[in-house]
Amino acid sequence: SGPPPGRGRETRVYVSGPRAAEVAALGGTGIRWTEVEGGIGAASAVKMSTAAVYKGTVAVVTQALAAARRNGALEVVDGVAQRVESAASKARRYVGEMDEIAATQAAAGLTPALFEGMAEVYRRLAGTPLAAREPEEVGGRPLADVLDELEPR
Repeated sequence: SGPPPGRGRETRVYVSGPRAAEVAALGGTGIRWTEVEGGIGAASAVKMSTAAVYKGTVAVVTQALAAARRNGALEVVDGVAQRVESAASKARRYVGEMDEIAATQAAAGLTPALFEGMAEVYRRLAGTPLAAREPEEVGGRPLADVLDELEPR
């Protein structure tokens, strides 16, 4: 969970189950192991839940901004442009993650529809010029310029 390791960043790896401590003891540069109480699958549930919050929020913001712009009602919100740009640069892999979150929700007896919809938002985002950038290349652009690139190629 989180950014890839490197340049002073750590990736958090959640582990659970009867051998979680053994796996966490393997260590690794740039990896912070986090043991999750519970059986096999508990760590995956944590990953899906945290991703649902972080990436789900950006999907909602992206969709809301696109609708506001198309309806001529866009108000500039500080800090939003970079979040949308960053998500777009990773949208291709977020599609699969949203599909997995939807399956996790269904397995918990909840509707998967919300995250299936978010997968569609990321699928659309993956087809825009914004998706051609690397995550390290985003930021510093006005929201209006970012939104210009929300239209599919």
